[in-house]
Amino acid sequence: MYLYIDPDKCTGCGLCELACSFHHEKYFVPSLSRIGVLRNHQKGIFIPLNCTQCEEPICELTCPLGAITRNPKTDALEINDDRCQGCKMCILVCPLGGVEFNKTKGIAVKCNLCDGEPECVKFCATGALEIIHDEQLIQIKKKKSFKRMAQELTALAE
Repeated sequence: MYLYIDPDKCTGCGLCELACSFHHEKYFVPSLSRIGVLRNHQKGIFIPLNCTQCEEPICELTCPLGAITRNPKTDALEINDDRCQGCKMCILVCPLGGVEFNKTKGIAVKCNLCDGEPECVKFCATGALEIIHDEQLIQIKKKKSFKRMAQELTALAE
């Protein structure tokens, strides 16, 4: 299972952030979301960013308490709230910013694919977010998505 992000379809509306924050925190607060949209309104660039569920996750390897494990059903990396002590090592090592710190709870949080039914996908009106199950298609879409995101990020830097 892979959450495919197509930045070409994202309008920066923020519905994904609202759906995620409400699902996980019971509040409509984008800053509590496990997905974030990088926005540049002047250039019309909007890039949804979240945990990419790495095949070799450095966050899992770095966690001193083993609080990050892979869910065998969804293949998502999940943080066990009871084991996490909020050391932030996973946040520091994630190269894509896929792990956030929840100040209220004092723990790290990240996308867990909502146990196989991602709320962000359900509420994405433009189809910029979709779940893919086919392994070959996942590899093709990952390459396309990462290439497009790199192009968008380069355009933001210019």
